[in-house]
Amino acid sequence: MKKLLLAALLLGCCAAAQGQGQVVLSGSLGFSRSGAAYSVKGSEAYAASAASALPDGRTFVVAPRVGYEFPGQWLEVGVGGGYSNRLYDYETGTNSNERGEWVKLSDICEKGHTFSVSPYVRTRCFAVRRFAFMVQLAAEWQFGKGNLTETEQKANGTGAVVSSYDTKSRGFVMRMMPVLQYRFNHHFRMDLFLDAVSVAYSRATTTTYGRNSAEETGQVVTGGFDMGLNGSGSALATVGFSYQF
Repeated sequence: MKKLLLAALLLGCCAAAQGQGQVVLSGSLGFSRSGAAYSVKGSEAYAASAASALPDGRTFVVAPRVGYEFPGQWLEVGVGGGYSNRLYDYETGTNSNERGEWVKLSDICEKGHTFSVSPYVRTRCFAVRRFAFMVQLAAEWQFGKGNLTETEQKANGTGAVVSSYDTKSRGFVMRMMPVLQYRFNHHFRMDLFLDAVSVAYSRATTTTYGRNSAEETGQVVTGGFDMGLNGSGSALATVGFSYQF
């Protein structure tokens, strides 16, 4: 897939140099907000890690792109950049047999910034009037920085212990996604990215360091193949707009 993507981009650059086709400027903005409520008080209601506890927070994403559309509008190639800012809080706990209720063990605050670069290839499958159905293949490289603060309650209930870490992350995502497009006129159009039915392969590495120290304290590697609902993230769909010269 990587070779196919790079070959299509090279073909687009050659065609652009010959003055064929049209340049497309596009981009999308995204904002998601989630809140977790503790409606279940069982012993396994929430695990003691941010990876499996429900988050309470928000994410903001901006992703500009520049592309080249071949004559006939059947193929578009280009490259995009991205920036995301996130802030999430997690509460972890367990069920106390002595107290007969769910007891909070710790608070985890995670925040950070992520930058990305993403070459893409998009092909049109069919069109009806102003609507067009497309499939987009993109490879995305991600680089991020942030920090993680954990406030752990002492067992005797006399206070808490606060631990703070810096984090660095890098990742790669290969994603195939359907796109429903609506053209307002010859130049302006709207894209609806159907995240919920995308197919994605991802791999990411997050490394933690002691605050104000270069000493590595831990590393988490995640990856997998996702298909279907939320295969590319937490959103069901993303809206973008573009202008065609």
